[in-house]
Amino acid sequence: MEKKIREISVDGCRLLGFGAYGKVYQLDDETVVKLYNENVPLEFVEGEKASAKSAFLLGIPTAISFDIVKCGNCYGTVYEMFNAKTVAQLIDEEPARIKELAYRMAMTLKELNKIEVPKNMNFVNRKDVLKKWALSMQPVLTEDELKKIIDFIDSIPDRRTFLHGDFNSKNIMVQNNELQLIDIGDAAYGHPVFDVAMVMLAYIILPNRPKLDEATKRGFLGFDPAFASEIWGVMCSTYFSVQSKEEVEAITMKILPLTKLYIAFQAIETGRSTPEIIAEYVIRREVLPTIKEWDGLGLDF
Repeated sequence: MEKKIREISVDGCRLLGFGAYGKVYQLDDETVVKLYNENVPLEFVEGEKASAKSAFLLGIPTAISFDIVKCGNCYGTVYEMFNAKTVAQLIDEEPARIKELAYRMAMTLKELNKIEVPKNMNFVNRKDVLKKWALSMQPVLTEDELKKIIDFIDSIPDRRTFLHGDFNSKNIMVQNNELQLIDIGDAAYGHPVFDVAMVMLAYIILPNRPKLDEATKRGFLGFDPAFASEIWGVMCSTYFSVQSKEEVEAITMKILPLTKLYIAFQAIETGRSTPEIIAEYVIRREVLPTIKEWDGLGLDF
């Protein structure tokens, strides 16, 4: 006997933000729901719920999902969050708090990236995930192109550091003035640069994509896209303990090849594009040129 999945409706619920895999709604004063896209299977949702539990046992400040639900043809996870708002929501409502909230996000990420994942815990290696994806692109890439991507991924130092996988202000709730993570499905282990590259993707790359209209950018971020570069500046300078804009720019350029690779990876993984289109318009035009100029990580993590 399997427990019947509870049916819910999000009609009239406030949309807190959306991302590659779904949308987050505030159901009521006590709960939020992450509603996955229609093509996301139940097994994926159950996997994210299990990842959240593993992360909690590891000491990660994550809210445990207590329920898997269904809304129409979509599955979702419900989190108990009393009087909580996302960081993105707070930025949108109180722009004067940008520096404070960006600083707190950076410090939280820095603490997460100090946690070592034991070998007996069921987290994947981020490098293995990216290499598996790269190999799946083999039919649309030349042997030389594929080798350059694999060599680039392999050149990133090995670590067993905990990685959130999608660290951004929509996936962080503020409850009783404490930051709680609500989206842990992409958790893995590896070098901290993988997490920092995803932060860059959210606050540097996405807001400047010419093919995205302002409404779409705002939906992905959860606030005015004009704030994004300031958030990255504060987070980068805090995470790496640097001061000047020149230092932030240098770090940004160092991480850019991996961030560009994530654009291609996410577009395929979420089904937003085809391998043929991504190979031609992202990998050949953006990823490979930045990899060619890359001379190693060379950053102090």
